[in-house]
Amino acid sequence: MFYVVEFDCDKSIEVVPELWITIDDDGVHCLWPLTKGRKKLLDMIQSQTLPQKNWRLYSVTIKRKCGMCSVFTASVVIYTISSVLHNACNIINRHLGSGSLFCLVDLTDRG
Repeated sequence: MFYVVEFDCDKSIEVVPELWITIDDDGVHCLWPLTKGRKKLLDMIQSQTLPQKNWRLYSVTIKRKCGMCSVFTASVVIYTISSVLHNACNIINRHLGSGSLFCLVDLTDRG
């Protein structure tokens, strides 16, 4: 099983394996891998990689529990939207020039 969670620190949404979630007296937390790159992260999520001791712990809010098909679809949608927005940002910045203040922050990379 998987969870759709909202990270309390930046309000970003992610799909994570159930085994990355800890629930105790201190609240609900998600163990997050120290990895760069969306494809590697998606592979780790889909294969339900076991958490490592060096992973970071983030406070989260659980939005819903879901099965494998939902996870893959949601991950693809999140990745696609992120890619489209990143490309749009690059195009706008090229047209506005190097001194523009327009930027887009990718909140999915917590590494």
